[in-house]
Amino acid sequence: MASSPKMSRTGFHARYVSLPSRPHPTVPEYDEILCRLKSSESASSSPSSIRNSLEGLQDLHDCLYTCHSKYVDKVLSGSLQLLDLCGTGRESLLMTKECAQEPQSSLRRKGSDAKEAAKYMACRKIVKKSIQKALRNLKDLETSKSQMHRASTPSINES
Repeated sequence: MASSPKMSRTGFHARYVSLPSRPHPTVPEYDEILCRLKSSESASSSPSSIRNSLEGLQDLHDCLYTCHSKYVDKVLSGSLQLLDLCGTGRESLLMTKECAQEPQSSLRRKGSDAKEAAKYMACRKIVKKSIQKALRNLKDLETSKSQMHRASTPSINES
């Protein structure tokens, strides 16, 4: 059986690379500093040219630090928030397991007990509140991440 031309065209997906049409706003500044460093590299090895090269490296470091330090700080705080959320989830699961074991053992020993059921329901309510709070924190983290992404991505309308 021969395959139809229609099937052969839709049998695979082509991927296209979508690169930005213009560089990030800080790229020209980096390029300028790097060009100065390269030009000073070809100069003589006098103390003044070495000093100029070191000053150029310092400028590059300062430029990189000031441009990207806020993003590094946001990423680090986001990862700490995720770790806190994971810890909260773990604690909730452990608490749920612990709360479920008490009524189970009580049922095995003496049958149904309203007191144990009330304890279980109270524990379950606490765990539910904890999970809801963690979910709100996660949602806040996602919104701050999307805002950070929008702030770092140049819009199409900018010139």
